[in-house]
Amino acid sequence: MSSTYDEKGNLRQWWQKDDLKTFESRTQCMVDQYSQFVDKELNMTVDGRQTIDENIADSVGIKKAFRAYRSVITERGQEENKYPTLPYSQNQIFFIGFAQNWCINAVPGARAFMLRYHVHSPGYIRVLGSIQNSEDFGKVFNCPVGTPMNPQKKCEVW
Repeated sequence: MSSTYDEKGNLRQWWQKDDLKTFESRTQCMVDQYSQFVDKELNMTVDGRQTIDENIADSVGIKKAFRAYRSVITERGQEENKYPTLPYSQNQIFFIGFAQNWCINAVPGARAFMLRYHVHSPGYIRVLGSIQNSEDFGKVFNCPVGTPMNPQKKCEVW
């Protein structure tokens, strides 16, 4: 886990005890969350511990990217024009683009290998976990709190 390496990449415990305890609690939330994602065809779950670093990166990345996007819009002082043929707002298109980035069609054997050995969750799970943890996604799509895409409990490490 990334918390075990110092600024030079050396393996050592360098955190203050209270900070480490908070970090471990927050990461455990994500470990538990991702460990519940199931590939129904294979009846296999994600190994939330094995994929934790990348799951954190995905969740933080989408949060920071959306905030950066909104910051640019605020600086400009106006919203972007809506696409005339699409029923989505620009904010919704931002999240749709994020999800489309992970659209892949992997054969069962490749998915099984990924679930068993890879440090990345499968693409569709990377999307689901990141979006479930995003306050912004729930607001942009008006998802009621407590629904699958906007659960009451969200995991946030940073």
